[in-house]
Amino acid sequence: MHRPLFAVLLAMLLALPLLASAQGAPQSYAKLGIGNARSDIDAWGRENDTAFSLAYGVRIHPNLDVEVGYMNFGKAHYRGAIDTLNAKSQSVFAAVIGRYPLPQAFSVYGKLGASYHWNKWSGTVGGVSYSDDDKRLAPLVGVGVSWEFMQHWAADLDYTYIHNAGKNGGRSANIDFMSVGVKYLF
Repeated sequence: MHRPLFAVLLAMLLALPLLASAQGAPQSYAKLGIGNARSDIDAWGRENDTAFSLAYGVRIHPNLDVEVGYMNFGKAHYRGAIDTLNAKSQSVFAAVIGRYPLPQAFSVYGKLGASYHWNKWSGTVGGVSYSDDDKRLAPLVGVGVSWEFMQHWAADLDYTYIHNAGKNGGRSANIDFMSVGVKYLF
């Protein structure tokens, strides 16, 4: 990962509790999600794999969270008549989450942010092997529902879409990530 990006993410992570304490009693959380990532690469099609995410967030307002995290989208394998493509993708992200409370400890939310991806591509084109790395900044959007099933614990059902997460040979890749997660609130 590039050092300036790492420095910015680390500064954001360290500043989140200070931002929350300025708004009153902070409510931070740590979140682990697991699910299915679908990579959609132009001309290659779609491929699914198991994926996971780790995140740290802070509630800065009753209806607003700020979240930073890491997502690993697993591997995608594509096989054509002659050509092959293997792709691995992961990212770090920062997002703002707008939350609307519902009865019975449920809430729905929308997510808007940016992610920094690094992709590893390998395969064969016309019988010739290749390997390439691709790093890029991409927008992310998402929606979800959260259920605070007991004090300090919540479960999330989350959908995240990342547009233009990678490029390979002029083909762009988009990622859909559907996950089920558990959050510990502190």
